[in-house]
Amino acid sequence: DATGGACALNALQRLGARKAASAADYELFEPDFTIYPVETTVKDIEDMDAAEEEQMPEPQAALQFVPGVDKVVVKDCHLGTACPHGETCVVKADKTYSQCVSCHRDEFPKECQKLDDYMRFAAVHTCKQTCEDTMCYNNKWCMHPHKCVFDKEMHWGQCVNCHKNDKFWKYSCSSKPKSFLEAAHHVCHKKCHA
Repeated sequence: DATGGACALNALQRLGARKAASAADYELFEPDFTIYPVETTVKDIEDMDAAEEEQMPEPQAALQFVPGVDKVVVKDCHLGTACPHGETCVVKADKTYSQCVSCHRDEFPKECQKLDDYMRFAAVHTCKQTCEDTMCYNNKWCMHPHKCVFDKEMHWGQCVNCHKNDKFWKYSCSSKPKSFLEAAHHVCHKKCHA
């Protein structure tokens, strides 16, 4: 029947469109390891040609699992494994791996630090939270109001909250090398008060 065939075709078309949209969503989580000069704005980054990219450092490995302290990781959630209540499925950009992560503001900072660079980047964008005290390569690794402060001398970047009342500016900054503080001052227009 003509109506049944149209309905089946429309259902298949909708399924194909959902799969295409889903694949496009995962491409958003492809980490960008490009290290941009401190004074580079988001618009500058968008306008840069791929040929101008600097050599990227090797992605960092994840911290090791600590039995009795860390939770048991639920993997392959993008293939149908259900995440525990309160956790979200985070999928690596190439779709070869996924795991359940808590996006709760008290749990995410602890969990994200145990993820490798690829999964951490995906988790930051899935949970829409900055993973503080971990390596960032550019501002795509940080959620507003954080900005990636990259110290080329130390080969280290870190997301810093540029708000004046942030704990970094009152306490943590005193432990950073001078070159990092100069980069942070340049990015955030603030000075260490610790």
